[in-house]
Amino acid sequence: MALALVCLGPATALAQGFAHVPDEPVPRQSEHFPVTNEARHDVFFPAIARLGGAMLGVGFDPSYTLAAESGAELLALVDYDRVVVRLHRVMIALLAACGDAGCLRASLEPEAEARTVERLARTLPSGWESERTVRAFRVHRPLLRRRVTELAELPSFVSEPAAYTHLHDLARRGRIVARVADLRGPRTLPALAREARREGLVFRVLYLSNAEEYFGYEGGFARNLAALPTDERSVVLRTFRDHRLPRPTDEHAWHYNVQPVSDLRARIAAGYADSSWLLRDLLARPPREGASRLDADVAALGQAGPQRWWLSDRPDAPRADRRDGVQSRLLLLYQRAIARGLSAASSRAMRRVDLSDTGVARVGAVTLPDDPRTHAPYALSGAAGPDDASVDEPEWVLTAMMFDALARDALPRLFERAGLAEDAARLRHAPAANDLYAAYRLREHVLERCPASRRGRGDEATALRACRALTRVVQPVSTTRSRPSFDDRRARVGAALRTIAGATRRLAPGQGEGELLAILRRLATLGRELRSAAQRSGASPSDT
Repeated sequence: MALALVCLGPATALAQGFAHVPDEPVPRQSEHFPVTNEARHDVFFPAIARLGGAMLGVGFDPSYTLAAESGAELLALVDYDRVVVRLHRVMIALLAACGDAGCLRASLEPEAEARTVERLARTLPSGWESERTVRAFRVHRPLLRRRVTELAELPSFVSEPAAYTHLHDLARRGRIVARVADLRGPRTLPALAREARREGLVFRVLYLSNAEEYFGYEGGFARNLAALPTDERSVVLRTFRDHRLPRPTDEHAWHYNVQPVSDLRARIAAGYADSSWLLRDLLARPPREGASRLDADVAALGQAGPQRWWLSDRPDAPRADRRDGVQSRLLLLYQRAIARGLSAASSRAMRRVDLSDTGVARVGAVTLPDDPRTHAPYALSGAAGPDDASVDEPEWVLTAMMFDALARDALPRLFERAGLAEDAARLRHAPAANDLYAAYRLREHVLERCPASRRGRGDEATALRACRALTRVVQPVSTTRSRPSFDDRRARVGAALRTIAGATRRLAPGQGEGELLAILRRLATLGRELRSAAQRSGASPSDT
């Protein structure tokens, strides 16, 4: 289906008043969650069907489906993460331009990326923020494409034509607004509340996902909740991740909860400090289904809830380690695994690379040196401005940059030798990955080149095997806390690297093997820079 993007004119300009709602100044985020890992938002449908009014939603794609189901007259999308908000602005432009879900899906195909980028650049207001928005689209397009494809098979705005038409109409009339916001902040939510009151709108649906886990109710959140215009039909939709609560069918992690806004306000007024108190109330009489309702029929216990695991269960600070010559276990694994697959001469050169003083682990925030390839500062995926790029876990930076070099330097050479020039060009021009989150997004671009359904013969099959092996070097997990240890991933990463080395020896002996050697030398230099920065900052370097 051809993509028919049009420039948004006055008919699609954001409704007057809401256009002036400001973004909240928030800290830069190094990881982002542009698609949900919640699978069963349809269990909310009976509680919100045809409620109308305005809707406030956090996160990304669930808010569109819930707004369509509720028949929302205004959709206010807010998130603490600037990247998520940029992707909302992309989605709003595409919803306004595409009259059906087929057009939306076509706009996310690899072949349409250049046209979509060009037309988004014309659609969005000119300036630095719009440039970053277009960049966010390029980085995340494969992920968005995969998610929209999944939604086509689920009860959602993509699979239901009437739901899509409702959102298309809202976007065309400027009734979807996306803002960076802190739910406790003094700017964005109060401004939304004022404009809604001015228009005579009430917020009937507040979709908070699991955001309440990360803050207390005292102060700003309680004030903002009280300021929002609501009525007796207004509800809060949230999710809890707790093994004591049941989950719907096909849901791996989350319990879904509905609560009248009036009931939440009453419990906060009674002294509830955070969402763990609500969880305690639910567990006093555990629900039997994967979705529950928390209202006046559920007794308020009026006592402190359990200490929140996300505050109490943090890893201890790393033990000081001032040993000289400590080698990065990750780079040592790269050196040994790659060397096993190369020719004898290249293997000897690989084993001679000095990896002393490259070991870094959780060392506190350190500033990255300049990129040795471009001699320019690294721009991390979560950077909100031109500040120095800093990281909290340098080991994962080494992992990400190793993946980036293999994906954008080594793998394209294999594709070229296998006669896959177009695939090589697409990878060379894929967005750079300078931190782990960006590596996850780059992995989506790699997967588009070598899906499981793609077959080849001879050299082409060899290049595709190397491509699929590379996708096993980094694998996304549901939360930062779920990341595997080095020992957990050693065998998988080592096997993937050996496959890549073997393919390089077969397809690109000489230049290709030299590229793998140059990658290790670059990473060793970066490891030493990070270790030195950690020592200068007073942090504690240690083995990776």
